[in-house]
Amino acid sequence: MDQNIWLLWPTGENNLSISPGSLWYFVDNFRAQPINEPWTPPAWNYLGKSKKLRDFVAWMMQAPLVSQKAKQRIEELCGGDVQFLPFDNFRGKQYYAMNVLKTELVLDLKKCNGVRDSDTGKLLTLSSRQFRRQLPNNLAPIFKDENFTSEIYVTDRFAEMVITHGLTGLALADPSVDQLKNVIKRIDPNVVPGVIT
Repeated sequence: MDQNIWLLWPTGENNLSISPGSLWYFVDNFRAQPINEPWTPPAWNYLGKSKKLRDFVAWMMQAPLVSQKAKQRIEELCGGDVQFLPFDNFRGKQYYAMNVLKTELVLDLKKCNGVRDSDTGKLLTLSSRQFRRQLPNNLAPIFKDENFTSEIYVTDRFAEMVITHGLTGLALADPSVDQLKNVIKRIDPNVVPGVIT
């Protein structure tokens, strides 16, 4: 069975987004493991505070923020594969940090491009991704790769849910493309018609 896999990319250029106070927090958190509750978010700052408030708010690639509406729809589709942690209220609306717990073995890390640790050779960031030849037949709607938990991937079922319910503020991007180059060139990363960035 052919399945589409996209990189979930929260869009921040024209929308309200959040800047993390420290990237070090994400070295050990939001890595496909539950986070103990009650949870206190790390320090953060607004970016584009007066811009559009969407259902997905860019914070970190591995932990976007989502509205109550998005939380409800994702829970209906994905059940316990995602943990939602209360983050803050934006313009009177509650938002949650999305911690994806489900993992799948999909990336062929030997063929992926990105920044590698000079001592260990381990990939730290990815610029383009290559998938394994043999993928599981029934991938979850949303997941992280078992060996690289810094990014979130979604399948057709997730894309259909986003479009059906009009969720906004995200792109479903081609994983084989260097999305940071697209951001610099101001190219819309979304490749799925009907998704509202």
